[in-house]
Amino acid sequence: MNRFCKFLSFNEAPTVFNRSSIAARQKHVFMVLIGAVLLPFIVPVTYGQTQITAVSTTSQTVSSSSYSVNSKTVNHGAPAPGNDLRLDGFTANSLVFDHEMAADQIVIRRYDPPSGGPTGTPFGTKHTVYNQGTYSSNIANIPTERVLSEEEALFNRALNRGSNNTFDNNRGAVTSNNIERIDFIFNAGVSVTDPQLTLAGFPVFERSGGNTFGIAAITSLNGGVPDGYGPLVSVSNNTGPTLVADFSYVDFKQEDGETLLEPISQGSPQGIKGVFVSFQDLGITAGQTLYGYSLFGEDVTGSHNLVNYQSFPKTETGGADLVGGGHFFLETNETLPVELTTFEALVDGRDVQLTWETASETNNAGFFVEMKENAGSLFQQHGFVEGFGTTAFAQSYQYRVEALDPGRYTFRLKQIDFDGTFEYHPEVEVVVEIARRFLLEPVYPNPFNPSAQFQFAVMRRQAVRVDLYDMQGQRVKTLYEGVPSPGQMQTVYIDGQGLSSGAYVVRLTGAQFVKSQTVTLLK
Repeated sequence: MNRFCKFLSFNEAPTVFNRSSIAARQKHVFMVLIGAVLLPFIVPVTYGQTQITAVSTTSQTVSSSSYSVNSKTVNHGAPAPGNDLRLDGFTANSLVFDHEMAADQIVIRRYDPPSGGPTGTPFGTKHTVYNQGTYSSNIANIPTERVLSEEEALFNRALNRGSNNTFDNNRGAVTSNNIERIDFIFNAGVSVTDPQLTLAGFPVFERSGGNTFGIAAITSLNGGVPDGYGPLVSVSNNTGPTLVADFSYVDFKQEDGETLLEPISQGSPQGIKGVFVSFQDLGITAGQTLYGYSLFGEDVTGSHNLVNYQSFPKTETGGADLVGGGHFFLETNETLPVELTTFEALVDGRDVQLTWETASETNNAGFFVEMKENAGSLFQQHGFVEGFGTTAFAQSYQYRVEALDPGRYTFRLKQIDFDGTFEYHPEVEVVVEIARRFLLEPVYPNPFNPSAQFQFAVMRRQAVRVDLYDMQGQRVKTLYEGVPSPGQMQTVYIDGQGLSSGAYVVRLTGAQFVKSQTVTLLK
C-alpha cells in the first residue's frame, strides 16, 4: 500500500501490517497503533512544526443556489460553474503529504460572558463565516458551495471559505463571536509507540496568516467529550508563503435565533497560509492515544485548564480567520500495488450499480464494498468481490446494491492484500430518489397467509391513507393513515386474521394520486 498508516473500522480484528523495501529507502522505522492494530511508519530525518510551502488542490464545480435575507440576495455557485478549492495534499519541509481520513465530528464550544462583555458581544449560537466572492448593492455572488453554519464552514477541505474572526470575543464588533474552543474528534483514536511521529499530523490554515492561535492534542474522551489534553502549542502562519493567491471575500453573520447567514461586508483581497503540526509537535509520546485536536484563541495559555473552556478569558480581539480543518494527512511517495483507475456508481431505480477498474494488481485478494447512509452514519461492509491476485493487465469489476430506500448513500472500496494489508480508495456518493410523485412496492408474499407487507413512499409532505377493500368495493380495513416523511419508505402490514379467503384490493391514496394493487389471502 502507499499509505504509511491504515485505519480499521471499530469492529475489525487486529491485524499486523508489514512493509517491503524499507531497507532500500534507508529510513528509520517506527510503529503506529490504530485502536489495537500495530502499523509501521517510515520516518526520515526528524523535523519540527513547519510552514506549508505548497498545496495541491482540486477545483470542484458547485451547484447553484440562491436565497434572500433582510432584503439582500445571496447567489452561491456564482459565477457559474462555481469553485470549491479542495485541498488534496501539501508540501512541508520538502516532503509531500496527502489526505488519509477525516475526523468523525466537529464540536464548537461556545460560552456567554457572565458579565455581559462589551456592547454587541454575542450570546447563544452565532455564526461568523466568510466565502470567496463579491458583495455590492445588497447582492453577494459567491462561487463556493453554500454552508449553513460555522461548523460546516470549518469541517471541510475547501481553502476559499472559513470562519471569520473565529475567537474574537472582546470587541463587540459585528463579527465578534463567543467561540472558546473547536474540537475535531476521531472517535477510535490513534495510538503511537514511537515518539518520532513527524510524518503524520494535521495542516492548519488561516486567511492572511496574520493571527496567532493555539492547538492541542486530545488525549482522552469521556462520553465523546475531551477530558484530557497534551501541551498547548502556539501556531502562527505569518512567516510562510501565500499558498492560495489573494482573493476577494464576503463576511457573513447569523445571530442567535436567526436562520440564515447574512452578508455584511466585502473584505479586501487576502490569501491563505498554513502550517503543518505533526504528532510529535503536539507532544504525543510512546503509548499515548490521540483522539483528535482542539483549536484555541490566543488569549488561552498553557496555564489554563484546556478542558474547562468556560474558564477561558474573554480578552481575544484578533480572532483568527480559520480555514476548514479536521483532516489527517500522511507523507507518502510510493505507488499503489493495486492501481485503481476508475470507481463509479450509477443509480438504476432503487438499485446502485458500482463499477471500477484497475491498471495492474499485486497480491490483490479483493475488495470489500462498504456503504453508509447519510453524513452522520458509519460505513458498513456490504459485500466482497474477489481480486485477480497479481496481474499486469487491466481488470474490470462490478457490484450491484439492490432495493435501497430513497436517500443519500456513500460507497467506498477497501482493497485487501493476501497478507492482510489494506487500502481505502476514494468515495463516491449517489442519491436514490423517487422517480414519480409516489412509489408503491408489491405486496409480499402474495398470495399470503396469515400476513403480508409492502412499502410505499411519497415525494412531498401530504396526508396519505392506505385501505384494504374486498372485491365488492367495501372497505374492510384501514392499514395506514398519516403524514409520512417525504422520501422515506413506510412499511405497511396486512393481518389476515378475521378475513375470509379470497382477493382484496390495496388502495394507496394521496393528495393527487390513487394507486391500487390486488392481493390474495389463502387459508
